[in-house]
Amino acid sequence: MKRLCVLIPAKDERLGIRKTLKSIRCAGLLPLDIYVVDDGSNDGTADIARDFDVNVLRNPQNMGKAYAIAHAAAVSDLVRRYDYICLMDADTEICGEYFQAVKRAFRDPRVAVVCGQANSIPHNWLTAYRCLAYWLSHGIYKQGQSNMGVITVTPGCAASFRKHVFAELDWNKDTIVEDMDCTIQVHRKQLGRIVYEADARVFTQDPSTLRDYVKQLYRWHTGAWQVGQKYAMFTGMSKIEWE
Repeated sequence: MKRLCVLIPAKDERLGIRKTLKSIRCAGLLPLDIYVVDDGSNDGTADIARDFDVNVLRNPQNMGKAYAIAHAAAVSDLVRRYDYICLMDADTEICGEYFQAVKRAFRDPRVAVVCGQANSIPHNWLTAYRCLAYWLSHGIYKQGQSNMGVITVTPGCAASFRKHVFAELDWNKDTIVEDMDCTIQVHRKQLGRIVYEADARVFTQDPSTLRDYVKQLYRWHTGAWQVGQKYAMFTGMSKIEWE
């Protein structure tokens, strides 16, 4: 198999990063191929990551998720050293077949990005609702988007890139949704296909209170509006703009 690495941006993720790293190791990835960038945490996130003997890069001050990803990739020379770069969140757990599913999708040379299936971890009635919403959006709608070539968001918790595609992306702070921004960049620059792989399953922590849920939705929809303005998508006529 061609070499694959995981890059995890983390900010104050002491409660979740241990489970994340355990799941990655159980899925078969070696510690030397796991990179954690501690983006100015104050809770010992970096120390927990070092306990797993993975590569840890610490930013003394918070740079923001997009900059942290770009900085860590550049410092660790990931584009030169690996064929595929997988991004994950520090509160995400993956299934045991995750990397096999990703590599299987990349066998098609036209594929630029593989989008995994996000699942919510049940906790209360709100997260149970999110489980249903994810099942509908990913199990049905995302597959349709994939078939038509109009995936609008490759989730940051389950996004895998070919190295030359990753190198072409502009990781910036122009928008508050770096995952959607980069997805649209792939379409705009015609870097290849973005496909949905249902067998690449991840399990992520979702808001368990209405207050946090509203904050998340506000961020997503505000970010989508920013991306639409940035790439002049409201007046375009391509498939991705209609979607």
